[in-house]
Amino acid sequence: MDRRTDAALVAEALAGRREAFAALVRKYQDYAYGLAIGYLSDFDLARDVVQEAFLCAYRDLGKLREPARFGGWLRGIVRNMAHRALRELDRVRTLAGELGHAVEPISLEPPPDVAAERAERRTSVRRALERLNARNREAVSLYYVDGLSYAEIAAFLDVTEAAVQGRLQRARNELRKELAMVEEEFRERELPEDFSGEIQRLLDEAAVRGEQHELAIRRLAKIGAPAVDPLCEALDDPRVPVRRAAAQALCRIGDPRALRPILGLLYAEASWKAELWLTGRALAIPGVREALLEVLGKGQRAEQGYAMAALSHALGDEAVFERILRVFRQSEEHSALSGAALSVCCDVRPEAAGGLILEALRRPDRRLQARAVWEALRQGVSVPIGDCLRLFGRGTHWWGRVCAGRLVLQHGEDGKQAVERLLREGPPAERCTAAMALAATGHAGAFEALREGLLGAFHDRNWAKALSRALALQFGGKLADWAEADPDAFLRAPALLWTLAKGEPRQYGPWMEFLAAEGTPSVRAAALRILARQRGADFLPDLRRCLREGRPRKVAQEAFRQMLRLGDQAEPVALEMLESERWTERKAAAALLRRWGKLTPAQKARAEQDSHVAVRHAGRRRPQE
Repeated sequence: MDRRTDAALVAEALAGRREAFAALVRKYQDYAYGLAIGYLSDFDLARDVVQEAFLCAYRDLGKLREPARFGGWLRGIVRNMAHRALRELDRVRTLAGELGHAVEPISLEPPPDVAAERAERRTSVRRALERLNARNREAVSLYYVDGLSYAEIAAFLDVTEAAVQGRLQRARNELRKELAMVEEEFRERELPEDFSGEIQRLLDEAAVRGEQHELAIRRLAKIGAPAVDPLCEALDDPRVPVRRAAAQALCRIGDPRALRPILGLLYAEASWKAELWLTGRALAIPGVREALLEVLGKGQRAEQGYAMAALSHALGDEAVFERILRVFRQSEEHSALSGAALSVCCDVRPEAAGGLILEALRRPDRRLQARAVWEALRQGVSVPIGDCLRLFGRGTHWWGRVCAGRLVLQHGEDGKQAVERLLREGPPAERCTAAMALAATGHAGAFEALREGLLGAFHDRNWAKALSRALALQFGGKLADWAEADPDAFLRAPALLWTLAKGEPRQYGPWMEFLAAEGTPSVRAAALRILARQRGADFLPDLRRCLREGRPRKVAQEAFRQMLRLGDQAEPVALEMLESERWTERKAAAALLRRWGKLTPAQKARAEQDSHVAVRHAGRRRPQE
């Protein structure tokens, strides 16, 4: 534990000692992460915000008037970054994800299917957190992110311990049903063990490249017109940083001579070019807007996707709207391109979103219809109940079915009654979608329909995952009872094991041991988690065996997580493993002891001299404080 005060660490960091700032990162990273989760209810976005916040703090450290109050100053930076992320970062990533499906063969971001799947994976915990008010969510996030005490949270938030205790108690009361899942999610989504090292690497890069890169761009842009020709030539430089700096400087200068060279990047094989189009920076060059409008008519799908990404920043531009509207209406054979055009039209002219979404819903393309209901949720557009109910069937993309269910329930009692009617009278696929929508309301009849749907959804992996999450979130107890009564069902629907692993520890029969030994890697990992939670320290020999084998990797990783969770109970086993002849055991033991903060200097030195590189890496990855 570093005993230097914040004021001393800040002073050393300002004197150029990067290790001092790394110590500040180690001290406050969990506070910052918990605070960001409290604002965003999104673990991935929170990690990005924390990373940006620390980089910003390092850059502006000289502006801190009271070094002893570094924690409070960092708190303000995290909050500002989180607010900005909610306004800007999420919008950019959503657009990138949407366009990624149409941009082929170059895929800059996951396609909408994958982006939607990722969003759905986080939905259960996010919904639970979003139900809390801001202060209670902040308290629960800080408490569970790394076991921070009431006193530590109170000091960071500058409130009393009684206030923290009250907020946390109210949050737990509101999260009664989901509390176990929320706790598990926080355990699984903790910051990586080398987060401070990651920040350090970014700072080093900023020192030798990032700051110089940005400074070079500003200086080149300040030169203005005389720099245009050399910058255009620099776009052919073999060094990526040089090409990026030249392109960004040209966009800032905005000289028409840069038109053709910048447009050439539209067809270049360079991933960094995305920032020119996804951010709309290239539109600052005269003629780019008009050229991109022409690309929409004759370019390949990849170039059309980039063009639409840039033109989506031309808010209120009637000519842009009309041109992309034609793409939307003329691309019926390319649902991905038509769907991307729909999203851009809604961004350029939000007042037209309602009509365009209805138009897309009434076209026969089911993928476009799914995109339309997703866009309706994104834009806050109300869709008639009948148009949504038509998407409840099996022919609709799974994410479209989820979105359609949510849109129907936005119609209040009328929507709820329509969905309940389908749950009672509809065909199996529609009943399943209705149950998915009603599960969030705790509807008693949803469980049976979800269970039937899950057993019949083995051919659609994403839909099976969505159903299992709904079951875990709202019907955890009933699901466990079902497992006891009909274990064979879990052999037919492996996704249920993932769901059970998220629930409360419970005793299961020998069939769970069979799955842990003979299932696929995913099934084995899920069964291993269930058994470890059920048996505790008695399961340590089995966990050690998995770590000794080291394969499948997913199983070994789960065994490591469960031993880490057992803490002091697992320490004697870890010490034995440190003496093992198998490098896989020595590696796991060194990592476990380090994570617990119990790797002694002698053990660390021995690990660093190990014959196997993985053990050496495990021993030196995070130096002892």
